[in-house]
Amino acid sequence: MKNLFALIIAFSVAAVSCTKEYTNPTPTAVDNTNNTGGTGGTGGTGGTGGTGGGTGVSPVPATFSQKVLLEEFTGTWCGYCPDGALILEDLIDHNPGKIIGASVHEGDPLQVSVFNALDGALGGVTSFPSGMVNRQSYSGQLMMDRNYWEGAANILLTQTPPCGLAISSYVQSGNLYVTAHCGFNTTLSGDYRVTIYLTENSVTGFPQSNYYNDGSLDPNSPLVGLGDPIVGYAHNTVVRTSLTAELGDAIPAAKMVPGGEYVITKSASTTGYNVNNLSIVAFINLVGTDPLSHKILNVQEAKVYQVKNWD
Repeated sequence: MKNLFALIIAFSVAAVSCTKEYTNPTPTAVDNTNNTGGTGGTGGTGGTGGTGGGTGVSPVPATFSQKVLLEEFTGTWCGYCPDGALILEDLIDHNPGKIIGASVHEGDPLQVSVFNALDGALGGVTSFPSGMVNRQSYSGQLMMDRNYWEGAANILLTQTPPCGLAISSYVQSGNLYVTAHCGFNTTLSGDYRVTIYLTENSVTGFPQSNYYNDGSLDPNSPLVGLGDPIVGYAHNTVVRTSLTAELGDAIPAAKMVPGGEYVITKSASTTGYNVNNLSIVAFINLVGTDPLSHKILNVQEAKVYQVKNWD
């Protein structure tokens, strides 16, 4: 009986994903334990860390708003992935400023080293599209099917964060300079880091495979009739680079206390990017000793030149 059940699940999974997908489970609580330990990625571009405020950034507040980062794994070769992109964009639109997207490409010209780091540290990406919501498991899944994203995000958004972020940036001589402020209202102990992604919207020139084109998967999908592949497809929230190490730069323990603030400045070239379409995604994350002990505590997003204060 168990083998028959597994066969049925395997068949249904193969029908809706480029490799495998999971049936939508009954929602359960997200694991929010305070795990510690571990080491992580390398890389990033130059910068400094310390304390202090930037122009327009106020002192560290006593409370912070909880936000979530949805790291979506996708590829131009994946015919199911345009549906994942629609779901991500819908979640962002219906939760403005609360759900933040970061689309991590694999196996196409938009892939960067961030994918390799996440794939290696977090157990391997085996399904496209799939995603992580604050790098926390939901019904036993870390890299979860797109049907799980909303449920996981809704649970996480009800939590009270121990930290928050503010962002400022400017461009000079073709280089982007980003300052991320990390504030705390609780003492934290562990391998906590700050990570800064640079994402871009409306990236074109990379046709997108589209299994929904003929209407057989979903006759009501807005992807019907757009072609397979979709020429001129606009890829959004594309992770272009990480200004820090891919798994983040360490935050000193002395800063992770009530009222504590850690400030880090990083830079990256803007060559090849449309500055008007760029966003800075900064987050505080715990690097664990195994895939299920990583997590993101909070995240902030800002456009280039925008001063995004604590909220």
